[in-house]
Amino acid sequence: MVSTLDIKIHSDFNQLLTWFLSPKSLYIDEQEPWNISLLANNISYLYKSLPISNVDLKVTDISIDFLREEEYLIKDKIYLSPILQLRKYVNNNLKDYLCDFLIHGSMATLDYSKGWSDLDTFVIVNSDTLYSPDNIIDLRYKMIAAHDYLLQIDVHQHHGFIFCSEIGLRHYYSHYLPLEVLRESKTLLPYGALRVHSNRKKKYAVESFRKINNTLADALKNGILKHHKYQNEYLQDSFKNLNTMYQLKYFLSIVMTLPTYYLDAKGLPTYKGESFNKVKYDFIQDWEIIEKATKIREMWPDKEEHPYIGNEIPKWVVSILGGDYFYNAYKLSNSMFNSLLQDSEML
Repeated sequence: MVSTLDIKIHSDFNQLLTWFLSPKSLYIDEQEPWNISLLANNISYLYKSLPISNVDLKVTDISIDFLREEEYLIKDKIYLSPILQLRKYVNNNLKDYLCDFLIHGSMATLDYSKGWSDLDTFVIVNSDTLYSPDNIIDLRYKMIAAHDYLLQIDVHQHHGFIFCSEIGLRHYYSHYLPLEVLRESKTLLPYGALRVHSNRKKKYAVESFRKINNTLADALKNGILKHHKYQNEYLQDSFKNLNTMYQLKYFLSIVMTLPTYYLDAKGLPTYKGESFNKVKYDFIQDWEIIEKATKIREMWPDKEEHPYIGNEIPKWVVSILGGDYFYNAYKLSNSMFNSLLQDSEML
């Protein structure tokens, strides 16, 4: 039987792998270079120790469409060129390390907001790589070199590449990245299919939503969102520090994914683009923060040039969003969470 501990072990491993393969870990090279091999050895050891249980897991075969160059050239040749360059880089430098390399979200469906939408990825590292500390180190430097492609799409990209392992596909917790998102993704490699052993138990998704709700509750209580600081600054409530556009964009991304996480926790997983209409009228009294965030996203390409320079929040964003955004976000999140708890009590 799949346990909560197993879920945490896999989640912690993915977070460690994602951190080690990102520029966030580069301080080690300068301050503690001897720890690079130590970390790679430990990651490899942890990978070999990951629990695997196919009990209660559903096998799903997912067809993944190839990223077609002509679609991106027609849409916006200059702006989208980093994605095509990334595809070339992946095929030339990363293919041997990976099971697949997917992009998902608005850059896959091409309903992005220019300069606002980030480039969402899902990189599946194969077992041959993770069994070998040397291969892990080689992949690390290649992935760090590729990070610039993300920033060319969005200078305020709040996350890097997101990683999963080959074993992770055999013990997959779909509330982290729902299968519906994978189905709408595009692959940069010539594979085109994934086999996933997934768990859809609602209680795990509800617990994941609880963490988001707690994060927003803490932000409201303390007047500061202690996540994704930039230049040693966190986002404060009611625009107390205007030099926090990167941080505000992260906050608004949390807000705009609440409907997706809510539906997944209800056992009704839905692609993000379709989630708003399915949820809106159940929470219409608390929906204003979603409307404001959506308006900012839609207006960004017309109001701001790409790439955006600096980190100051534009005056027009301040005008649309207004103050008390932590309160408004938590009000919506908590209404959704209470609804999920009521559903759980009825089970």
